[in-house]
Amino acid sequence: MHPLLLYKTPNPPILHDLRENPLAPDTVEFPLLQRRHNDLDFAQLATHPPTHTLRLYHPRLPWYIDINQSHPNGVTVFDILTQMYEQLMQQITGRHYWNEDLEDVDRARLGTAFQERCNGDRGLIAAGVRRVDFLERRLLFEGLVRGRNGMWEIKASKID
Repeated sequence: MHPLLLYKTPNPPILHDLRENPLAPDTVEFPLLQRRHNDLDFAQLATHPPTHTLRLYHPRLPWYIDINQSHPNGVTVFDILTQMYEQLMQQITGRHYWNEDLEDVDRARLGTAFQERCNGDRGLIAAGVRRVDFLERRLLFEGLVRGRNGMWEIKASKID
């Protein structure tokens, strides 16, 4: 994994609120760079050797996030950040909410996360619960770590 995304403690290589579009100004910080990032940083290949697809997961998400290359060279930092955002912003369906793995307490926490994200904004409320709400307050993306079966685990800490 590229150093801009490879999770390490105590100094994560990236800080990004997963509710925010990574293409918006000042939503992504790479402390490792000790400068503001630029388009060339986003264009870096995410892995060595390059790969055309990556599968990400987080223990709180009931599905995987599949990242596909947008250029023939392989998956880039840009691909990971933008596709992760796009997939986390997808509205959930009834089958995601009313599945046998979620209990009433889980649904209550999901509802709380939804309300906190929307913060009374009628437009956001009308758009419904998003996949990102499953993360509750673990919304500060800090990188990826090699996980099971060739997948990469999303590391995210709590935002207060």
